[in-house]
Amino acid sequence: MRYRLNFVIQEYVSDKVQYRQIAEEQDVWCIIDGKRDQLGHDFSNGKLIMVSSPKKSIIGDFAKQWCVKLYMPIWNEFEVEDCWKNVYCEKVPSESLESLKDKFKLCGGIPRLIFGDEYTHKLIHMRTNLEETEVEEKYKEDLRTFIETARDIPEMGSLRGQLFELVSHEILCQGGTFPVRKLTDDGSLGPETTLTLESLEEMFFDDISEIKGNTSQGQNKYYRPISKIFESIDSYVRYNKLFQVTVAKSHGIKQEGLRAIKGILKDSCRISFYFVLPKDIFETYTKKQKYENKGEGIRIDGWIKGDIDQYALCIDFNKCLF
Repeated sequence: MRYRLNFVIQEYVSDKVQYRQIAEEQDVWCIIDGKRDQLGHDFSNGKLIMVSSPKKSIIGDFAKQWCVKLYMPIWNEFEVEDCWKNVYCEKVPSESLESLKDKFKLCGGIPRLIFGDEYTHKLIHMRTNLEETEVEEKYKEDLRTFIETARDIPEMGSLRGQLFELVSHEILCQGGTFPVRKLTDDGSLGPETTLTLESLEEMFFDDISEIKGNTSQGQNKYYRPISKIFESIDSYVRYNKLFQVTVAKSHGIKQEGLRAIKGILKDSCRISFYFVLPKDIFETYTKKQKYENKGEGIRIDGWIKGDIDQYALCIDFNKCLF
């Protein structure tokens, strides 16, 4: 079609030669809607406009030749109302203007969604009123199941360990009573006791000095290092409770990490070092873990050897909620 002022001249072409002759006329605008144009637009008089959604499969070939790219903005509420009055009011009389305004608020100024099939509108609403608590519990149950069942899959070991650590921190923060067992030198099975923690506020630290101020003021916190490679401990609770989360059957203790936190430990209390374990590991985790020393052989600091008691602490997903 060719457009001249307020009227339209409609002409039909039968071949590409005739099409090009018409398309090259100065007052002709060729509008292409999602189909490959019949000839290249390497001429200066006529004007070709490709009107399409921004899909490469549609506009790719057209854009290879010289062209100017323009992007249509979304419609405003007045444009939607004007379109309804002039186009859709008689075609879809059952569609009220108020209904269109509701769609505008929901979808924004995208005509295809506002004037499109009513099913589109319904699909958008399909899951807006989610039962968040039920969904949350479902995902938590899936997470618990994965952590428990992935223990027999070696390839999942690292991921299982990371997920178990995240969950364990949340459980310990909530507080509660946890089964613990003191580890022995020879690995003999000691008596099972309990550790009770009150509800604690999680706090991350970058430097040990940040903990000193809080403990001196009597604030109960659950301290976690910001650094993922902080040696020896994953968390600390006053007084002298150190936690290392692991799903491994053995886990050495780096003395460098213990030396780094010595300044926050209370001299008048024994130090309790807890290995936080899933139930399947806890049942066979009985032997004291070795202290590791960086570049100095097997030398162990006297206070580390004499003042620290090692424990296994059980996180049982059947009893612990998170």
